[in-house]
Amino acid sequence: MKRPTVIWRVSKYMAKKIIRIICYFFPIFRRFLLIKIKGSDNTIRIIENGKEYINKTSKIPKGLRLEITGNSNTVTIEMPITLRNSSLEIHSSGKVIDIGKNCRFNNLLILCSAGTGQIVKIGKNSTSEGSVTIRLTYNAKVIIGNDCMFAHDIFIRATDAHTIIDKETGAIINKPKHPLIIGNHCWIGQKCLLAKNTVIPNNSIVGMGSVVTKIFTEAYTAIAGNPAMAVKRNILWDRGDIAEFEKSNQFDNKIDTASLDFIFRSNRNNTTSIESMPKI
Repeated sequence: MKRPTVIWRVSKYMAKKIIRIICYFFPIFRRFLLIKIKGSDNTIRIIENGKEYINKTSKIPKGLRLEITGNSNTVTIEMPITLRNSSLEIHSSGKVIDIGKNCRFNNLLILCSAGTGQIVKIGKNSTSEGSVTIRLTYNAKVIIGNDCMFAHDIFIRATDAHTIIDKETGAIINKPKHPLIIGNHCWIGQKCLLAKNTVIPNNSIVGMGSVVTKIFTEAYTAIAGNPAMAVKRNILWDRGDIAEFEKSNQFDNKIDTASLDFIFRSNRNNTTSIESMPKI
């Protein structure tokens, strides 16, 4: 089969951009061009000014493409929120996606495919400057705390793409053991890969290009490398650049030091709740 030509790829890209522009300025077309829902018992909850809107497509934020193929899926978005060139894709049943208020994402992609019981929860005030991809299969879960900052080209993969089997027993040996968790007030640097079973504790930094594959439990830690390891402890970080921080001359180290015991606390459905995470 012939591979698509460069012209065809560019044309497809431009067509998508034109559709998004049309839908941004003429919201009436969004329902037909950017929102595709197939299946039964799917729920889209938009929370705005204390009111809850169920399956009201006109309330879905601008800049978001939503595609659901399956049954009994739930998407909850708390307004206000800013999304640009972002997509939520669900291609199975029984998924839960929650995004907290005051988030700002540029090129966010959440893709849930084969399997059931997948959960993605993003706390309030979290942001990204560029592409962030969250990919789930099987029964994987991703929990992101409040006030997290993501740079560009970040891949969060809560499961492996394919199955690894023990040659002697035939047992599957690469199932996720627990949710992939990013604590409160974490800064994830450019081109990072967070693999299944990763845990990033509160107030941590993950350095550019790191590959994280394990649990880190000590808050106020800088993590970097491939494979990632703790490279500096007892640190804080601020969203402003160095010049801004020096000018403001403000320093506050009163940040919650609660442990990460919450990782292993679960409810009856064996899922970790964003509400159970320590608050900053």
